[in-house]
Amino acid sequence: MKTFFAKKARPVGRAFFFICMLSFPLLAACETTTSILGARGDIAEEVASSADMTKFFVETGKFELVGFHRLRGNSDTVSIYIEGDGLAFLSENVVSLDPTPRDPVSLRMAARDPSANVAYIARPCHYQSRPLPKVCDYAYWTNARFAPEVVQETDRAVDAILKASGARQIRLFGYSGGGVLAALVAQSRSDVAALVTFSSP
Repeated sequence: MKTFFAKKARPVGRAFFFICMLSFPLLAACETTTSILGARGDIAEEVASSADMTKFFVETGKFELVGFHRLRGNSDTVSIYIEGDGLAFLSENVVSLDPTPRDPVSLRMAARDPSANVAYIARPCHYQSRPLPKVCDYAYWTNARFAPEVVQETDRAVDAILKASGARQIRLFGYSGGGVLAALVAQSRSDVAALVTFSSP
């Protein structure tokens, strides 16, 4: 497990628990989210392991982003995959307490990429231990998922991966909302060799 920068997780504020207390049906939904958290993390670990990808953390300033990489250092380019929005909602009107994806689509694509240098970046607050850090306000996987600070810190994670790979250029791939984020990151960079989005708005 490689750590670019590490930080200690902080306990979550009361806002998350207030959402759970709104009604009895939401209590059941919260329980479901809690019980499948381990399974969602295990799925990602299995997908990455099957492709010889190593887990890493990037401390970007506000968030700690989780990712996986396979960096062999013999290419001028690194392919970077950005995850979709994940489990943002449990139903149309119920916000999830944990946005970690049930199926990490971008990670699966990264695992199948035969490039020498491949990396995957999860979105803010994905794959975090419980309780989630205080910074993980539900806005970051709903209406603020493309906020300037999210773009900026994803860009910093891309910088860290580029430096670790020894490459000079990046290929950015993004699924769903991750495609939007990839495009927002790409527009301020001069080292993007390709930008590819899948099922993105």
